[in-house]
This record gives sequence, C-alpha cells and structure tokens, in this order.
Amino acid sequence: MNKFSHGFCSAAIILSILALIGWVFDITLLAGVNQKFIPMAPGTAIIFIVLAAALLARPTRAGRLAKVLSSASVFIFLLLNLQLNLERFIVLEPRTLGAVFTGRIAPLTLINFILMCVSLFLLGLKRENRFIEGLAATGTLIVSAAVLTGYLFGLPFFYGGSIIPMALNTGLAFLCLSLAAIFTIGPDWFPLKFISGHSARPLMLRWFTPIFFFSIVLQGYIYTLIPADTVNFALYSFVMAIAIVTILGLALSYVARLIGSELDQAQRQIIESEEKFRTLADCLIDALFICDAAANIAYANAAALAMFGYANKEELIGKSDLVIVPKELRERHRQGIEHLLKTGQAKITGREVELNGLRKNGSIFPIAMTISTWPANNRTYFGAIIKDITARQLIENDLKSSEVRFKTLSEQSPNMIFINHKGKVVYANKKCEEITGYSLAEILSPAFDFRALNDPGSQARVEAAFEKHKRGEEVNPYEYTLVKKNGEKLEAVISTRLIDYDHDKAILGVVTDISELKKAETAMKMRYEELEIFKDVAVGRELKMIELEKEIDALLTTLGRPKKYGT
Repeated sequence: MNKFSHGFCSAAIILSILALIGWVFDITLLAGVNQKFIPMAPGTAIIFIVLAAALLARPTRAGRLAKVLSSASVFIFLLLNLQLNLERFIVLEPRTLGAVFTGRIAPLTLINFILMCVSLFLLGLKRENRFIEGLAATGTLIVSAAVLTGYLFGLPFFYGGSIIPMALNTGLAFLCLSLAAIFTIGPDWFPLKFISGHSARPLMLRWFTPIFFFSIVLQGYIYTLIPADTVNFALYSFVMAIAIVTILGLALSYVARLIGSELDQAQRQIIESEEKFRTLADCLIDALFICDAAANIAYANAAALAMFGYANKEELIGKSDLVIVPKELRERHRQGIEHLLKTGQAKITGREVELNGLRKNGSIFPIAMTISTWPANNRTYFGAIIKDITARQLIENDLKSSEVRFKTLSEQSPNMIFINHKGKVVYANKKCEEITGYSLAEILSPAFDFRALNDPGSQARVEAAFEKHKRGEEVNPYEYTLVKKNGEKLEAVISTRLIDYDHDKAILGVVTDISELKKAETAMKMRYEELEIFKDVAVGRELKMIELEKEIDALLTTLGRPKKYGT
C-alpha cells in the first residue's frame, strides 16, 4: 500500500509545483492546463505540497506529529484566509476569468481541504478505528471526481457565475491526495476493506465499480461530442445499452473465470490442508479430538482410538463427547461445554488439566487434557489434546514415596544430612539444626552461605571438593573441622554424592560428628605410649635379674656349693 500512497502524493506535489512555476514565470498552461480554465491558486499549490509531504512521512512518532501539525496549520490558515483574504498578499494583481478573480481558493477547494485536514489530523493520532479518516478522504475523492467529470463533459462547475470554480489541476491533485490518504489508512479500514481480499464480493466490486462508473461517464462524454440536432436518442440509447451490456458481460465472464479459479484453488488448498492435517494428526502420540458446535465428536486421530479402546473412527464420529467422560464428571463437563458454546470462553482453555477419562470397556484412567477453541460460521468449535498419564502418575507416586522414605530416614539419622543445589542448601534434616545451632529457616534461606560452617583451616579442602562436584566428579569422604553458630568447633567426616534434583544435579551430603571418636583416639594413643614406656622399663629390669641369677649360681659353683636358681 505504501508504494501507491507515495506515488499519488508525488503526483499531487508535481502538479502543485508546476502550478507555482506557472505563476512565477507567467506560464498559463502550467498554472491552469488550458487558457480557458481557471488556474490553480498559489496558496492551493502550497497547501497541497504541505499536506502531501506530511502524508509521505513515515508512521513514526515524528511522522505522526508532522501530520498533526501540518493539518492543524493548514486548517488555521484556511480560517484566517476566510477572515483576512491572505491570498491578496500572494497575488497582488489577480486576473479575471469571467466574473471571478483567479489566484483565489474556490469554495469546493476549501471544503476538500477541510476534509483532508480532518483525515490527516486523525491519521496522526494513535487510533484503532480509522473509519472517520477513510470517510473524510472518500468525501474528497467524490467531490474531486465530480469536478473532473464536469471538465470531461465540457461543463465545469460554477463556470460563468460569480462563484470561483475549482481548477482542473486542483481536482486532479485532490484526486491523487485523497487516494494517497486512503491507501495510507490501509486495507483494513473504509473504504478499501470493501474491495480488498480474494473473495467474490471484493473481487466483483473491484471490477464492476470502475466499469459501471466508466460506462456512465463514457456515455455522457460521447453524447456531448455528437451534435444535438443529429442525435436519434432512441438509437443512441439502444447502441449505448448494447455496448454497456457487452462490456459488462465480458467483465462478468472474466470475473466469473477469476472467481472460479480462486474457488478451485481454495478447494485444492483445503483438500491439501486436510490431508496434511490428518497425516500429521495420525502421527501424534497423543489423542486428538475435534468437536463441533453441538459438542459431538467430528474427528479423532489414531492415538485417540487406541487410547480409549475403539476399533475404528465410525464408533466415535458423530457421538457426544460424553462417551469418553466418566459418569461422575459428566454434569460438570456438560455445564462447562454449555458455558464455552455460549460465551466462546472456557476456564481451562490453553492450559493442561488433569482428570479421568473413560475407555470403551468402562475402565477409568488418568489423563491430562488441553482444550483450544475457534469460531466458524458464527459458532464455537473446540479441540482437545489428551495424554494418558497413567505411567506419569505411577512415577510421581514412586517419587513421592521415595521422598517420604528419604525424609523419614533422614530425620531419624544421628548424622547431619543436607542437599546443596548450586551452592545453596535446599534441604537439611533436624540434626543439622541441632548440631550447628542454626535454625532450619536460616540454613534454607537463599542468603545462607554454607562456607560459614567451615573452619578456615578446612576451607580450601571443602571448596576443592565442591569444585570437583561442579565438574561432575565424585569425591571420597574426608575429614574437616565444622564451626557451630556459637563458634564452637567439632571434628567431622563428610561424605558427598551427586544426585538428580529438579532436572539438574545437586550434592547430597552426610556429616558425621567424630569429636568423641577423636578424643577416644587421643586417649588410646596416650595409653599406648604409657604401655610402651612401662614395657621398656619392665623388660629391662627382668633381663637384669636373669643376669644376676646366673652370676650367683656361677659363684656358688665356684665355692662348691649347689646352685640356688638352677640356671
């Protein structure tokens, strides 16, 4: 549409510039097309240039502002001109054409400019409805067409009287400017909306309106060319009727061929679309139902038949959609469908809802259903995509059971158990609260930093393990020093593993307090050292006693006496 608007605006500007050149260089042909015709007034030419330039502006904020300011300025100029006759300062020595002065704005020109100012001003505003803009531009188009028709018939409006007539080039400029405004408004608004599109009505209007108008104008124009005393009106009317009927017949035949071609193409496209839809729908793993405005099933894909236990589509097509709804849900379902068909809206439209479905054999199973609606022939139709969520519910139930078992065991554990997800603690058992001194609310807070629990001497070891987990690596259990909220320290062993959590990886950690074990180990070490010392002392004394006994027995033997120790 923009190229048409720009083209017509450019034509209006060219006509206006030629008129101004004609006034400046006194070239009557440029100012008025013909010496017998009144020329376009200089003020009229300037206004055309201003309004056409504003129409050429892009639909940006600056462009809309230009349209508003230009139309408002022109409107103010026209009002002042009515009061002060500003054009006398532009054309100091006006010529006359009959009884009227040239170089002045004609009344019809003034009316058209007011209509164009209204259309252009409203185009500069952000409005959803463009009917008034289109109506004002169409009014300008009709007036300019009437003026041009008068020139065509050799009977221009108001020539020979005291009212200033509209110039021929002014009428042409108005024709271009009004068409530019109509194309700027767009095909969705009056009047283009009646002739836009490929359906039969706009196609016929596009062809027959100009043909009808052209036929009438041509008939009148030919009549003016034939001398009145030589015309046989009956013969002339018959010949013109035959000519018009022939033209209309040819046009009707061509339009019928176009419409037939469009209908055939549309029919082929519909058939192709249906085939593509059915092929795609039968490839879906989810059930698809389409219901008509009476809530009867109009279509069911292969997955729907398999899911609900039907052998073929004939068992479902034409049946009420209640055949797949359990009895206890039918009343609520019926009320929902009535509300949907009455208002075109449904509370569950566009979102997945979990409920139960009914198979042909009477068994009930869980489903997830998404409903969409669309209007056709002033009635509301709807479709449903249904998933069998039996397996999903079993998995969810297993997950819930596993979660319950995990939490039960975790809360009964004598050790601290936690889950760390992306550096934040998302789960901690009661023992974490008891040992660390932090409340569960503090530990689970997004602002809580788990590194506050680490002794500075253990910080590097803990962070190294955390980084390995972030890379997807497992970590062997290790000892570290944990710092309680009150500053007290305790020795612990931490065991961590990567687990699946919320479609991501998280760290499951178990912390065992080994402070008492460490104390016991220290005590045992000290006892061991004491025993080692005692052993050393006791064994040395025993060896010395044995040597002494040997020496005593040897001395007694030397003296001839019997051994005392027998060694």
